[in-house]
Amino acid sequence: MILEVNDIYTAYGLSQILFGVSLKVQEGEIISLLGRNGVGKTTTLRSIMGLTPPQSGSIKWRGEEIAGKPTYEISRLGIGFVPEDRRIFSDLTVWENLDVAIQPGRKKENVWTLERVFDLFPALKPIQSRKGGYLSGGEQQMLTIARTLMSNPDLLLLDEPSEGLAPLVVQQLGEQIAKLRREGMTILLCEQNQRFSLDLSDRLYILEKGTIKYEGTVQDFLKDEKIGRTYLAV
Repeated sequence: MILEVNDIYTAYGLSQILFGVSLKVQEGEIISLLGRNGVGKTTTLRSIMGLTPPQSGSIKWRGEEIAGKPTYEISRLGIGFVPEDRRIFSDLTVWENLDVAIQPGRKKENVWTLERVFDLFPALKPIQSRKGGYLSGGEQQMLTIARTLMSNPDLLLLDEPSEGLAPLVVQQLGEQIAKLRREGMTILLCEQNQRFSLDLSDRLYILEKGTIKYEGTVQDFLKDEKIGRTYLAV
């Protein structure tokens, strides 16, 4: 098991968000964390990354406890985070955004380089001299993922990657994430777009009011329409 989150409670000040959340991710899987807006999906990712440390519970990365570690240490262990708001450097070019993120890979094979991210996101190569602030939403999302890949993570945390993108761009992004999976990347994906998530994922967890209400394979979830109506219908 590459990641084990056990019974974490997380709050923002006096506002309690997560109540005993537990999940597991195996190497090579794509796991979806689904739920309506405001149920704690982003907080779960932020807890894993140490951006909003849990008050209690355990987060283990390859068997090592990481709850309470600073974010930069967690990143260096091999976890990459792609935030919903992208946070690219708008005054830097595409190339510069990628260059500042370079970290050596922990493995000698399949190291992410500029050439490899341009192969995955070919639309970025001809605009590599363009500043981030002049990119479209889809280009910014591709750049954000590419920048995170340059740190050579073993696990990619994706927070609402399809949010605000045109349907064609969402389709292209899904194809690129599917390619990452075929190359062996492990991904924990937070999304409200069910179709996008389920087409990519092996298993899923559903959050409701800060607690896990369902976990199972995509196939089992699709067999029971009641689950989706109960926890995901708006």
